[in-house]
Amino acid sequence: MVFHNDPTWLLSCSMVYQVISDIFDCKILQSNLNLLLKWCVNNKMKINVSKCNIITFSHIKNRITYGCYLEGVLISRPNFIRDLGVLFDSTFLGVLFNSTFLGVLNTKNFKDVRSLKTLCCSLVRPLLEFSSMYIKAIEKIQHRFLRVIHFRFNNQLINFSYDNILSFLNLSKLHDRRIISDLVTLYKIVHGIVNCPLLLFEIQFRIPSHFSRSGNTFYIDTYSTNYMHNSPLAHLQRLCNSIFCQYSIDIFHKNVSQIKH
Repeated sequence: MVFHNDPTWLLSCSMVYQVISDIFDCKILQSNLNLLLKWCVNNKMKINVSKCNIITFSHIKNRITYGCYLEGVLISRPNFIRDLGVLFDSTFLGVLFNSTFLGVLNTKNFKDVRSLKTLCCSLVRPLLEFSSMYIKAIEKIQHRFLRVIHFRFNNQLINFSYDNILSFLNLSKLHDRRIISDLVTLYKIVHGIVNCPLLLFEIQFRIPSHFSRSGNTFYIDTYSTNYMHNSPLAHLQRLCNSIFCQYSIDIFHKNVSQIKH
């Protein structure tokens, strides 16, 4: 993430992501770090290697751990890091897959659907939806839960329908819940329910100078990088433009309950 707090742009926080499947992917990651270092040198910026960290997220026990270097210094690999107030724990996925969730489901005598649903919604789903604007939680955890429910009461996986089980249990897809959460978040910022002038200042309302067929509420900048294009605030405004136009919703004349429905 790039912050430009003054006329000279300052790279205060940058994240490099790489899916690691084998040692070749590790070398690609190191190559990307080298490119980042070269860019910083060309722009006369200094990287504080002591504040750089590398962390791996996986539910596989035998993870591929590869030492990465910046300026010839080995980057530290802690078990967790904190960024933007969000704690990233390297064991997060393992906990979701193994202890919090599957320990309950694998209990053979546990057959009450309402109890299973309550446990899932109270123990698992909050973890998946925490900081959802930054972390797009994986749908397959809930998908696996519903597969277990289907098998538990049908003794087979034939004719399994994710949408039908969701409807039967009165659950929503995590993707749909994230959309509602994002819409409500932007609504609260615009209406001052979330008191954050800095965020409100960054929101760009679209005020056409003449009659236009476009019903977009917000003006979206054109970004040169995918990272900035998918930044939380840009994503919120782009999402609201799409949803509000599709369903003819006026963010200034609706309440939170109407936005949710």
